[in-house]
Amino acid sequence: MAPGLVAVRPPMLAVYADGRAIADAGHELRLPPAEVKTLVEALNHDLAGQPATASPRPGSPTIYDAPTTVIGVDSGSGMREVHVPYLEHATASYDAALVSARDRL
Repeated sequence: MAPGLVAVRPPMLAVYADGRAIADAGHELRLPPAEVKTLVEALNHDLAGQPATASPRPGSPTIYDAPTTVIGVDSGSGMREVHVPYLEHATASYDAALVSARDRL
């Protein structure tokens, strides 16, 4: 990936408080308010107690050239983000709550 490209790469999925869900900056749909509320509550639960950057379990292989997944939620009291290196390639190496959060999205 070219230097600086990450800074302009859109998120795979963004869900807004008004229910707009935008995938890959090209596909948009609307979620009902109850579904947004349920999603935010579940993500808050999944990310509770997680560090800003998650570490794989000891003894897990390291994948240096895979992207980092960023899972974030803003429930109105501030944005909470967790960066998870190579999550897409090593789900068994991470806390199940992080995998659940990724799967919800």
